[in-house]
Amino acid sequence: MTIHPRLTPVQPAAERLPFWTRSTNPIVRRHLGLYWRTLPPEMRLPTLFLAIWSALLMLDGLLANALQFTLIFLIVSLVFLPVTWLGYAHILLTIAVNASDAMQQERRNNTLQLLRATPISLQSILLGKVASACWRRMDDWVLLTTAVALTAAPLLFMNAAPIWQLSQNPIITAVAVVGLLAVSLLRLMVEPFLVGMVGVFIGTLVPQRNWAISLSVLFSSAYFALFWLISNLPVIRGAHLVRVRGAGAFVPPNVWGILLMDYVLPIVLPLLLIMLLLKASTYLLERG
Repeated sequence: MTIHPRLTPVQPAAERLPFWTRSTNPIVRRHLGLYWRTLPPEMRLPTLFLAIWSALLMLDGLLANALQFTLIFLIVSLVFLPVTWLGYAHILLTIAVNASDAMQQERRNNTLQLLRATPISLQSILLGKVASACWRRMDDWVLLTTAVALTAAPLLFMNAAPIWQLSQNPIITAVAVVGLLAVSLLRLMVEPFLVGMVGVFIGTLVPQRNWAISLSVLFSSAYFALFWLISNLPVIRGAHLVRVRGAGAFVPPNVWGILLMDYVLPIVLPLLLIMLLLKASTYLLERG
């Protein structure tokens, strides 16, 4: 008997994820406790907001700023900005603490060798611990992602307009803002996992729990601070140079530097660091 394609049971969303990320994974569920019933992330609403903003921005560019982003949009964005920043910082903080503590539990209980005797690979065990830390904040993460997709576009527009010369290049400015919004949403996916991987690596390297948690938070904070400082250097963003005598000079923004720091490195660099830290953690455990 053949089943009509429309009547075929839909695969649960959680089952479409890689095994090591699922909340039903024994390694993940072991650390989640009551959190294991958390629903998988639902990205339809943020994707819808991204599509709506993309359409509005492109229409704005094609019709020569016919929409004229009103002040109320910018006010809403400014109101949500500190809330989203604080919420994101709290999510990253708890992920770093939980991921580091998950490794410390194995070291305190001497159960890591027992886990390695299971059919699950060592890398999947480590990734599962990162996933468990992320799952604990999944509900807050979904709300934050939705808020960013809904409110971030006006601020990104105000930031990109002078760089890409809105009056002369409205289409390029619209594409740049859409790209920034898409990169912002992707960063919300990869950066929490990077912070969790930092916690697992430090938890593998440092035997004391308090030191491991503190160093995980410190190194994670240092990454974001250093990246922000480099991306805002005058050689990248441009600057007005004030001379001691005579008129000041203006250094224009470095377009290639902005493309690198705003569109490429925010995604590529965390992925590279995740792979590097995963290999380093695996090496330390196998050698030990």
